[in-house]
Amino acid sequence: MFSVTRSSPMVSIVMPVYNGGDYFRLALNSALRQAYDNFEIVVVDDGSEDGGEAERIAAKGGKRVRYIRQENQGVAGALNRGLSEMRGDFFCWLSHDDLFVPHKTAMQAAYHARLGKSDAVLFSDYDLMDPAGKVYQRISADRERLMRAPMLALLSGSINGCTLFAPVEVMRAVGTFDPQYRYVQDYRFWNRLLRDYEFFHQPESLVHYRIHPEQGSNHANAVIEGDDLWVDMMRDRSESERVQMFGSSLRFFEHMARHLAGSPYRKAEAYARDRADWFRGHTPVSLVIPVAQGQEKQVRDILAWVDLIQDGNLEIVVAAQRGVEIGLSREDERIIVFADNDARQDDLLNIGLDVSSGSYLTFARPGLGRPNHAPSEIASDMMTEGAVAMVAGGNTHAITSLDIAMRSPGTEALRLENLMLHRSFVDGGYRVKGAGTSLEASSCFASLCRPELPIWRKRG
Repeated sequence: MFSVTRSSPMVSIVMPVYNGGDYFRLALNSALRQAYDNFEIVVVDDGSEDGGEAERIAAKGGKRVRYIRQENQGVAGALNRGLSEMRGDFFCWLSHDDLFVPHKTAMQAAYHARLGKSDAVLFSDYDLMDPAGKVYQRISADRERLMRAPMLALLSGSINGCTLFAPVEVMRAVGTFDPQYRYVQDYRFWNRLLRDYEFFHQPESLVHYRIHPEQGSNHANAVIEGDDLWVDMMRDRSESERVQMFGSSLRFFEHMARHLAGSPYRKAEAYARDRADWFRGHTPVSLVIPVAQGQEKQVRDILAWVDLIQDGNLEIVVAAQRGVEIGLSREDERIIVFADNDARQDDLLNIGLDVSSGSYLTFARPGLGRPNHAPSEIASDMMTEGAVAMVAGGNTHAITSLDIAMRSPGTEALRLENLMLHRSFVDGGYRVKGAGTSLEASSCFASLCRPELPIWRKRG
């Protein structure tokens, strides 16, 4: 963890400039008008060919402004120089054609202090303005979704670099902006930053972002770099990150394909669609069935129902107590029977969890009889599409449509067999506590089985 000991930390505003002209003058003035006392402005002139105009504009800024000139290295090189030269506790970036609102620095310093998280990196909403400086649209991030899954800030393209407020120790720990990228160096950096740190959204517009024809983002090479960037950002997300954001890898890639559909990034869109198609046919699900003595006939009823599901991605794990004879009438390579001679009835579900290998896990319980609704299309939907579609909203556990097919007669109670878990829940060490094979878990389901509730315990 990093710490800032001063009550009014020093903020460094790094300004890369290249032939900025009047836009640069306006941008610098917006930085100088910050309603915050302890800040500096580091102007990095990246080899401007303007007859010294950038230097003259910077000189008018007074003692707060430090002017540094270097040979042209692109925005990444200028930002890296600014990072190495800055003296502040926090890094901010202002492009030579954009504007800070007067309270930007003060608001972010106060918000960072309230968070109480020394390595937090802030970003905010921003406004679009035309070449003449007229604001015409506000760009606001989806705060509710970002609070649940901060990674969405990156994957939704919500992070405008000029809204950033970052501890300098975090920036330097991540490294440098990669100079081989002239157009996406910022998002390449954010992608690396998110491996160890978090972005926190500040729901206020603190920057005016200018849209004009001379922007580098309008260059044809920007599309090439952007295409590769989006593919890499999708590839870099782990299974657990994809599940946190959208409930499943399938939903993640479907969302990304839709998100990119209106963009010029055709290669990235095609990649997202290809990955969605793959996951649509490769979502492994484990059905865990705990079987105690005397329940042989009931489990055979369940297996007869499972026999209707023609899905090679389904694994059936039968966790059996000592002396139980399942007596399968046919070979089904999907069925794993694991008998534990020393298992107590209460341990059977956890044994099934340990043996299972599916990305999603669901449960069946002997004693319910044949389900009332078990045509193959319903069962298949429940066990495959349901595994993806019902684990929604970033949850790693959810109530599924299983209760439609296997509800106890005469009751609407939520039961163990109504639960579907993502693998990460089990891999995280959570197990059923004192459940046996007759768990009435409606009290647990009422809160979506949050791990702190008594019914679940974490190993160790």
